[in-house]
Order: sequence, then C-alpha cells, then structure tokens
Amino acid sequence: MLEDTNWKCGCDPHEFTEAELKRLDIMAVDVTKDDLQPHLDNVGGVISALGNRQPFFGDRVAAKGTQNLVKAMEANKIQRLVAVTSVGLSEDWPPVEFHWVGNIIKWIFILTGSNRDLQGAENAIQASTSLDYLLVRPVGLGEDRRPNGEWFVQKQKGEDNLGPDFSKTDCASFAVSEVMDPTYSRRGVVVGSNWETFVMDEPKTEL
Repeated sequence: MLEDTNWKCGCDPHEFTEAELKRLDIMAVDVTKDDLQPHLDNVGGVISALGNRQPFFGDRVAAKGTQNLVKAMEANKIQRLVAVTSVGLSEDWPPVEFHWVGNIIKWIFILTGSNRDLQGAENAIQASTSLDYLLVRPVGLGEDRRPNGEWFVQKQKGEDNLGPDFSKTDCASFAVSEVMDPTYSRRGVVVGSNWETFVMDEPKTEL
C-alpha cells in the first residue's frame, strides 16, 4: 500500500516522509457489507473511486458500496462527495463520442455489461437529496500517461473534444481540488487531457 512506490501510473515514484505517514490511515473494510459510518466521523468531504469499468475484473462493488457510502454520509451529515465513475453513464451516452476509442468502450459496455455496476453507483448518488455531489467521468486512464498538472472538462457533449487518454494523477488532483474548493454541484462532468496537444503514443522519457 503506502510502502509501494509504483502505483501503476506514469508518474514519479510515490514516497512519503515519516511525518506524512503519521497523517494517513488505511482501514480495510468490505464496502458491500460493513457499516461505514464510524469511519466517516469528523470528515469534511469524501472522494470515492469504487468499482471499475474493465470487462474482465469481477470486483463489482460500486453499486452496493456506494449505497452504503451514501447512507453513512447522510447519517454523519457529510455533504460533499466527489465520485470517480466512467464516461458513457447516464446522460453521457455514447462515451467519448469525439474519438474512435469511444466505439471500443461502447461495445465493451454493450457486450459485457461492465458499466452496470458503475451506473448503479451513479443512481445511488443521484437519488440522495442531501449530497452536494460531483460525478467525475474520466476518459481513458492509461497507466503510462504522464501527469501534466492540468485537466480539461468537456463543456458541451458533441461539441468539445478531450484527449482520450488521461493521467491517473491528474484525474486524482482534479477530484481533490473539487473536494477542497468545489466548482460543480449535483452534476456529472467528463474530464480529460488537452485535445490540442494530445499525442496517443506519448514519447518515453528516461528515468
């Protein structure tokens, strides 16, 4: 976990000082069964990335886990939730309509149903009347995509293009910024990299 330096992202190794490690807690929970309320005591906001859209990974915990998370947040009167879900959900169908990778994602969803669990998570969040939520729908999150310290939000579906591969670190930074200083409320946004400067096969850099 925190001792690992390679988090399968195209970024520098993650290393923590002793002082930083003392500020962090890792708690193992079964989000589909456990009561999450005790873990949210004195919490100001939550970032959730439950579930995945991969066709061959079976940890479909997004829907049930998010139902439990929403229940715990409401009980603790926590309002701000930033949830990383997926392109192609709710009003964002079809996914990534501005690039050919969208057709691949679309057919993966249709043939495998790997979007159903994440759609259940979005449904659980949108059903809450008290949460001030943001649904973050990232384009492809490539393990080799290097962070640029920037992100771009699609303003109008069908008109605005995004780079179809996006750094995991930049996606995480966007999520953190939206918890700390919210700019979007009770809606979903598609987020990705700069279309104008995007290169699919990014040149390798020397370590």
